[in-house]
Amino acid sequence: SSNVLTNPGFESGKGSWYLWNRGSGSSSFSTTTSEKYGGAASGQVAVSSGGSVITDVELAQYGVVVSAGQTYTVT
Repeated sequence: SSNVLTNPGFESGKGSWYLWNRGSGSSSFSTTTSEKYGGAASGQVAVSSGGSVITDVELAQYGVVVSAGQTYTVT
């Protein structure tokens, strides 16, 4: 299977990833090479306030296409 994300391992820095803080949510987003899972880098979101609803802090990518009836694995 192919990966539907761009820069999934953060090897190209934060490019293609977007962090939104809405409502009372407050966070920052960085990358590191000192802590990683399966590649040369990883993304880190430090949440100082989660906000009042689940979407107040959100890390995402534009243009990710998913289709009904397909199975996707997120790790």
